Amino acid sequence: MALAQLAQSIPAQNLQLLAQIGVPIAGLGSQTNSTMQGTQQQSGTQQFGSIATGIGNLLKFVPSDTRLKEDIAPVGALFDGTPVYGYRYKGAPAYHIGLLAQDVEKTAPHAVIEISGYKAVDYRAATEASRRMNGAA
Repeated sequence: MALAQLAQSIPAQNLQLLAQIGVPIAGLGSQTNSTMQGTQQQSGTQQFGSIATGIGNLLKFVPSDTRLKEDIAPVGALFDGTPVYGYRYKGAPAYHIGLLAQDVEKTAPHAVIEISGYKAVDYRAATEASRRMNGAA
């Protein structure tokens, strides 16, 4: 898969949200001279591998900070009691259902990171206890 195809496969809304909160995405935007020199020395395969790994690691975390959302309303809970909410990202019309990073941080702090001052959640790690309680792997 070429870099352009990889970028197209990432949901546009995720890229827009990440860009809004100032997250640099490898292969997109500007680079410094030292970064460009280092990149030029890598083979195309190494470049692609590095970019794909970076994007993959970044995108496993979903921006989930309460400060990025509006119209937040509880809709249920996971088996472990973690609340689930309906919400919209500020300035976006689409409605989503998911977790709030601030809640996840209380029960699964390892599943929350900070990106440019905003909290993001690794949903797989955040729902691990709930999956075990439900008998799922």
